[in-house]
Amino acid sequence: MGKYIFESICSGFIEDDTICSMFNQSNLDSSSGLTTGTLLFIIFVIFISMIVLLICYRRIVNKSLEATLNEKIQTQTIHSLSQYQVFKDDNSGKKTFDINKL
Repeated sequence: MGKYIFESICSGFIEDDTICSMFNQSNLDSSSGLTTGTLLFIIFVIFISMIVLLICYRRIVNKSLEATLNEKIQTQTIHSLSQYQVFKDDNSGKKTFDINKL
C-alpha cells in the first residue's frame, strides 16, 4: 500500500525529484509488515504458553489445597483425641488408655 502512495506523490512532480529517483521499484516492493503465517505462529506460541501456565497454576493450587486439607484433618484429629479423658475401672483399679501421653 505504501508503494502506491509513494508513486502517487512522485507522479505529482513535473520534474523528477531527487527523493523519488533515490528509491527504485525494488525497494518499495519488499513488505515490512507481518505475514499471515507469522501472525498465526505468534498466536500459536501464545496459546501454548497459556496452556503451560494454566497447567503449572493448577498443580500449585492442588498442592496447596492438599496441604491445607491435611493440616485441617490433623488438627481435627488431635482436637478429637484430646477430648478423651482417662477412665478408671472401678472394679480392677486399672487405668484405661491415656491419650495425653502420646
